[in-house]
Formats: sequence, structure tokens, C-alpha cells
Amino acid sequence: MHESVRENVASSELSGSTCCLTLIHGHKIYSANCGDSRAILVNRQRKITVLTNDHKVDVEIEKKRIIASGGSVR
Repeated sequence: MHESVRENVASSELSGSTCCLTLIHGHKIYSANCGDSRAILVNRQRKITVLTNDHKVDVEIEKKRIIASGGSVR
């Protein structure tokens, strides 16, 4: 897989990763995410609740966080 990605991705500098995790324990829901993966909850009445926030460079607070951590944004 590693070789396939290396051969088919234009530049690893422009690549990233995402992760989204939700844990239901009893009557509590725990959610975490990294990148622009998103967790949502849909109840029986089809009401949607967003559980996480996207980590994207076009979100100003994320851009500032990345730069403050020594990262770069293009």
C-alpha cells in the first residue's frame, strides 16, 4: 500500500490524513476527529447534530493553530 500511495500521489507535501472516532458508553457519546473527517448524530426524528469540528486550513483558528505549532499553510 505504501508503495502504491508513493507512486500515485503527486506530492506527499500536499497529502494528509483524517480520523474520526465515536465511542458510545452507556448514555454518553464521546467523539474525536483529526482533519476534515466529521462525526454526526442523527436521531429517530432525523434531527442532525454535528459532534465534531473540521480541522481545515480555511478555518482561521485552525490556520493559526497550525502556524503556532511550527507547521506551514499554503
